[in-house]
Amino acid sequence: MINPARLSLNLLACISLLPGITVAAAAESGAGDVVLDALSGEIDRAMKALANNDAAPYFISAEMTDSQSVRITGEAGGLHGYSPHHQRWLDIDLRIGGRKLDSSHALRNTTERRRSSGRRMPLADDADLIRRAAWLEIDRRYQTARERWAKVEAETTVLVEEEPAEDLAEVAPARSIDKPATLAFEPRRWEEVVKAASKVFAENELLLEGTVTFAGDVETHWFVSSEGTRVRHGGSRYRLDMTAQSVAWDGEVLRMHEAYDSHDADGLPDHDTILAGARLLVSRLLELRTAPDEEPYTGPAILSDRAAAVFFHEILGHRIEGHRLKQINNAQTFRNRVGQAILPPFLTVYDDPTLESSAGTDLRGHYAFDNQGVPAERVLLVENGTLRRFLQSRSPVARRDRPNGHGRRATGADAVSRQGNLLVVASESVSNEELRAELIELAKTNGQRYALYIDDIQGGFTLTERTIPNAFNINALRSYRVYVDGRPDELVRGIDLIGTPLEAFGKIRRAGELRRVFNGTCGAESGWVPVSALAPALLLESVETQRKRKDQVIPPILPAPVPGGAEPALGTAE
Repeated sequence: MINPARLSLNLLACISLLPGITVAAAAESGAGDVVLDALSGEIDRAMKALANNDAAPYFISAEMTDSQSVRITGEAGGLHGYSPHHQRWLDIDLRIGGRKLDSSHALRNTTERRRSSGRRMPLADDADLIRRAAWLEIDRRYQTARERWAKVEAETTVLVEEEPAEDLAEVAPARSIDKPATLAFEPRRWEEVVKAASKVFAENELLLEGTVTFAGDVETHWFVSSEGTRVRHGGSRYRLDMTAQSVAWDGEVLRMHEAYDSHDADGLPDHDTILAGARLLVSRLLELRTAPDEEPYTGPAILSDRAAAVFFHEILGHRIEGHRLKQINNAQTFRNRVGQAILPPFLTVYDDPTLESSAGTDLRGHYAFDNQGVPAERVLLVENGTLRRFLQSRSPVARRDRPNGHGRRATGADAVSRQGNLLVVASESVSNEELRAELIELAKTNGQRYALYIDDIQGGFTLTERTIPNAFNINALRSYRVYVDGRPDELVRGIDLIGTPLEAFGKIRRAGELRRVFNGTCGAESGWVPVSALAPALLLESVETQRKRKDQVIPPILPAPVPGGAEPALGTAE
């Protein structure tokens, strides 16, 4: 599932590598780093101390994440508060068994309840404190791994044999040391921007809520493993986020969101640009209040570039994340279709976390190393419509596959294969005018009064398990009826784009020219991770929509107070 919160990581130097090459940054090994040394020392001690046990670990890794953040939030021209936060978290991956089959193997005959893992760490670079916390977490993970390994062994003796694939594929140890990330911004400047922008929302009584938030987030990751990987890398992201809310005449709650992102605070827009963005957000929300509800629709449609980006993230991206293709209860839509056409021949898709930005926008899905210490790679997924490969963590889909730097997680979760920066490229495209003209012709051929143009979206989700329909749902926010008789387009609201993957891909007819970035945060098995998606506008021969879930909220009876303290005129009660 993708959420449209627009965040972007600070982008580090891109790393280009060939399979099996060890990465080094400035010839540094990380020797002398207190955190790396403490974690490495405790892993070595645990490996030696447990070596003679009946169930000895063959692999241990540790990732410590230092997170520093700040939030400055304003409403109606005033500040709600200034909220700094700093924490360190340790995640341990400990495995019993061997590379082909180990204690992390997915259980098929047991329903597992996913639990958070990890441990809060001391903030000080104190080797003794770090080693003590690491010792406690390694011991806890070892006990859990022993119990799970017994279940894995039991299943292999009573269930049908699975297709062979390693649980932990071999990789070359990585060595890379980057500077720790630090927060850097001017509090007074951003307090004034937040107050001024939030005041714009208070100037219209039809807006029930309007908040503006300046957010700064930096992370430093330390990763070590019993294989010899020693990595320290960090990133920064800054965001100015604006959210406004109103209620339509029929009780539907309407929310609109706009945000600006940068790798550093100085890269965010200036004061006037932000105020103009707030006013545009207000005007669009007011316009949406009076727009009619769209009926369920089947027919031709254009997805704007941002809508098409979410479309691909949901219905293609999640189905080529490798870990799902190893789960017996997953529909595995594309597992056996490598080398086969799944998209029109003019479309190519790849995922490239090493990209810093595109089209002048920072990419939220950038990272230098995944959460398993593997360098990020550009992965060609679909070439001229033909499926080539999958996104892989260290537990690849098949024996012939190898990790490609997409093992990701939020702190406290186990890493699985996830998207980073998903990019869709069209080798053939037409102008927006030509795309629109063809849309109208398709509607005329179908005998329809209008077609749909889906302009902006709020997010979406997809379902991939065998026991439920493999459908997707994209939450449309702003859509337009494009009339075949030439009358002006009409704004409509209240619809979700729905469908199933193979049917939807078969309806893609043409690609447009423009590409804009959709930055968001995606929630799945390993928690919420930052992602980006880019795609050209798409013309589909047919789409299906359904009515959006509708709230039943009564607009305020009393008028809003007038800015400046004057008493508002009260209507006569009936």
